[in-house]
Amino acid sequence: MTKEDLKRPRVWGSALILIAIAGYWVYHNNASKPDIHYVTATVAKTTLVSALSGTGQVSSENKIDLKSEISGTVVAVPVVVGQQVKMGQTIAQFDARTALVSYNSAKASLESAKANYDKIVAGITSTDLTIAQTSLKSAQLNLDNAKKNKDRTSQQQDILVANALRSLLNSTLTAQPATNNVTTANPTISGTYTAPEQGQYQISLYQSGSGLHYLVNGLETFEGVVNYTSPSPLGSKGLFIQFPANANISDTWTVPIPNTQATNYIANSNAYSAALEARTTALSDADSSIQSAELNVEQAQATFAQKTQAALPSDVAAAQAQVDSAAAQVQSAQITLANATLRAPFDGTISAVSVQRGDQAGSGTLIASLITTGQVAKITLNEVDAAKVVVGQKATLTFDAIDTLTIAGHVAAIDPVGTVTQGVVSYTVTIALDTQNDQIKSGMSVSASIILAAKTDVLAVPSSAVKSQGASNYVDLFAPNTVFTTVAGTVGARASAVPTHQTVVVGMSSDSMIEITSGLQEGDLVATQTVDVNASKTTAASSASSIRIPGLTTGGGAGGAGAARAGGRAGG
Repeated sequence: MTKEDLKRPRVWGSALILIAIAGYWVYHNNASKPDIHYVTATVAKTTLVSALSGTGQVSSENKIDLKSEISGTVVAVPVVVGQQVKMGQTIAQFDARTALVSYNSAKASLESAKANYDKIVAGITSTDLTIAQTSLKSAQLNLDNAKKNKDRTSQQQDILVANALRSLLNSTLTAQPATNNVTTANPTISGTYTAPEQGQYQISLYQSGSGLHYLVNGLETFEGVVNYTSPSPLGSKGLFIQFPANANISDTWTVPIPNTQATNYIANSNAYSAALEARTTALSDADSSIQSAELNVEQAQATFAQKTQAALPSDVAAAQAQVDSAAAQVQSAQITLANATLRAPFDGTISAVSVQRGDQAGSGTLIASLITTGQVAKITLNEVDAAKVVVGQKATLTFDAIDTLTIAGHVAAIDPVGTVTQGVVSYTVTIALDTQNDQIKSGMSVSASIILAAKTDVLAVPSSAVKSQGASNYVDLFAPNTVFTTVAGTVGARASAVPTHQTVVVGMSSDSMIEITSGLQEGDLVATQTVDVNASKTTAASSASSIRIPGLTTGGGAGGAGAARAGGRAGG
């Protein structure tokens, strides 16, 4: 073994370590730094077509049974057997009065839903704003008045309670003598007690150098010279006392406030209690009036705020849903009304008439048979799709055997009774070809696309651009000045700024496009796909662990090489 052979394992081992480090570095950096690219689409006006497809065969039959689509009374049958009729000519007329009422009612509901939607989108009118402002001012004024009324009520009730208390405390005030008094005559109490405190006056006499004096204790402390000819103050609270001429120095008296022994005490006490209760009731009523006024102010403020704020996306979406629902009701009622007149789906000859005026017909009742020389195709639809199809809808037909041929047609008849196969209900729909072509043979396979609805000049975006969040829909909208940079070998392009969620209201949709009725303008740029380029790079980098290094093999490979060398030596 040479020196080079001894060094080679260390060289390859070092190389392997370096490659592993490089692989980790690539993986780590790619994984930690997303490289977001966007696939975009421009909001543009277009024509949207909603259609459904079915397959079948060109029919060999030239007779079509015309059956009623509704139940009702036949009021006219203006055709006879053998009569030539044109497409659209009336075959039978049913009583349409109920259907007409339903149709008019559905139209009125649709107009109401549209008006409500327009009102929500437009926001508040000047009249509504004035009304809301006036209501708020009125509610605030009522609250101010309620507070002022409580202040007045409180003052009035306090006066009434004070007067009742004064009457109670002044219940026939008398000087009540002590049991050991010498003088049998008692002082006379006069005046009006003006204080709210309850208690008693205690009166005694004493002699001083200037004569006989009286001393007052209890509710007040007061003293004065005894006057036998006129009342003297009992204190400073409005009462006076006049002593009898024979008052003795050892006599004492008590004046209770109030005098519970007075004959008018009970009446005055009851009046005071009634005044207290009346004040409590009056103040409670005043508080209730304030609370009610405050609630009215809050409601008026909420109404005013609701009127002045912009319409919420959820409100717009709900209003649009009401419009869509009402429009569907109109369409349903319109179909019912149209079905009250049974018309010829194509030119032909009446071969049979099965009803007459006055007959009752149910849905699916045979009315007449029509023979045509034109070609028809019969396709099969499931019950969900069949419910969307009505007689007269336009259709386009293609043929497996004739690649370049497309024929226009229209729905001529729909079987009113379905066929059940393994639990699946299907209906046969007859489509009359508007033009005849000799290349079309009976029994050929045909594919039909029936046009359910079409709108022209509507704003639309790819369906992949619209996402849902709760009850709302939104798109990722780019600012007008966003700059995009493309990178070779990647999907989409980098954007100079991330898009923002823009709430939208959607309308009808086709296979790949969806109508935008609110939220976007023509020329806006939206994202239809978001791609993290580094996600794919990370996946590629993680597979580097399987790289094969020359000179190094796995255990299985080494065994194979050894076997090859052994075979060579044996052959030599």
